[in-house]
Amino acid sequence: MTILAVLQEPDPRLRKPSQRIDLIDAEVRRLAHDMLDTMYHLGGCGLAAPQVNTRRRVIVVDTSASGDAPLILVNPVLHHHGDRMARFEEGCLSIPDLYVAVRRPAEICVHALDLDSNPTAWEGGGWAAAVIQHEIDHLDGRLLTDALSPKDKMRHSMRQQRRHR
Repeated sequence: MTILAVLQEPDPRLRKPSQRIDLIDAEVRRLAHDMLDTMYHLGGCGLAAPQVNTRRRVIVVDTSASGDAPLILVNPVLHHHGDRMARFEEGCLSIPDLYVAVRRPAEICVHALDLDSNPTAWEGGGWAAAVIQHEIDHLDGRLLTDALSPKDKMRHSMRQQRRHR
């Protein structure tokens, strides 16, 4: 079991887009499993590779009540989504103590690869769809703070400044 260090906002590395993975090898598999160990250890329900300072397109998710249904997606792409929107309060392991109500498509279909390089798809809605979209945002350099209103961004920035004094 390897627990990885999670980058914290405002670390600029969180804003860098991730690179597509051409070969799923032992290193990628180890990364995915270490990410799962880290996510479970920290009590999260999703983690993206950029959060552990790896610019590769890998996310791990587990929204099950029992915490024993991991989903690992390599090179995930949001293929389509429904017209209905949903709002969920989201948190982030890279931005502790911040929770933001984010409006996202309620149902999605994501295409990706599994750890055996097989094409796979995840289709569904609810909280799991929100978490998957949140993690894909990380792969593209977007953070939860991007969903804040200008007023709330200023408040968050002031809190960050106080925290780093």
